[in-house]
Amino acid sequence: MLLKAKRLYELAYSVHDMDHDPLFQFAVINNIAMIEQMLGNTAVSDDCMDYLVSLFMLLLDQGFHTHFHHVRGFVANLPSNSNFAVAA
Repeated sequence: MLLKAKRLYELAYSVHDMDHDPLFQFAVINNIAMIEQMLGNTAVSDDCMDYLVSLFMLLLDQGFHTHFHHVRGFVANLPSNSNFAVAA
C-alpha cells in the first residue's frame, strides 16, 4: 500500500507545475519522505527533508513567508539531527 501511495505522489510531482505551487510541492515531497522513512529508506527520506529545508529557506529569502503558516507542520517531521530543527 505504501508503494502505491509513493507512486501516486511521484506521479503528482511529475505532472504538476511545482514552480507555481510551492505548498503542493512541500506536501508531495514531505509525504514521499515520510513513506520512504516508513519503508526503511532513511537516506532517501533524509535527502527529501534536506531538499525541503533548502526550498523553505529559498522561498523565505524570496519573500514567500506569508505562506509558511501552511507548512509549519513539516518542521515536526524533520529528523532531530537536522540543523534546521535546532534553528526553529
